Amino acid sequence: TQTAIANFEIGVLFTAVTNSVPSAFWFLSLILSSSPLISQIRSEISPIITQKSVDGQMILEMDITAFQKQTPLLISVWEETLRTNNASSSVRAVVQDTMLADKHLLKKGSIVQMPSGVSHKSPQVWGTDAESFNPRRFLKPSPETRLDAAAKEKRRVQTQGFLPFGGGKHLCPGRHFAFTEIISFVTMIVY
Repeated sequence: TQTAIANFEIGVLFTAVTNSVPSAFWFLSLILSSSPLISQIRSEISPIITQKSVDGQMILEMDITAFQKQTPLLISVWEETLRTNNASSSVRAVVQDTMLADKHLLKKGSIVQMPSGVSHKSPQVWGTDAESFNPRRFLKPSPETRLDAAAKEKRRVQTQGFLPFGGGKHLCPGRHFAFTEIISFVTMIVY
């Protein structure tokens, strides 16, 4: 129906204006604010970009399928950008009356909004530097690194506390598109 199409179009516009553009701005700004970080990311992205000449013009091609496996620092900066600068909220419908902490009643049919900034800036989740931008915060340990129980628990808590696209099984279905468009744009500028 026309109403459904209009609702969809408004949703796309809202997402593009309130999520993608600010996320791209902060992602690029945080990279460009550090000369060492720019150099490290340029080194990391160079292997996924090829140059060729077509009709006398230099053409650059980027392998967008290589981001996850070949650019860990770039991905870490992306995730840290979302943690420090994304203003998303998880929205849930209450399906049955629920009492929280023996004092807050959530009535069936109500809508609950949970701003991600609360968990994204929590020292209990991220440590004493929770308010700071750390471009390496999301780097994965190498496969041969053995994490002790405390490190595993810390990673588990951080995984639960990281909600850039709504969190849980209700993640934003457009997150892959947004990731690809933003990371490709930023990669082109940085390169």
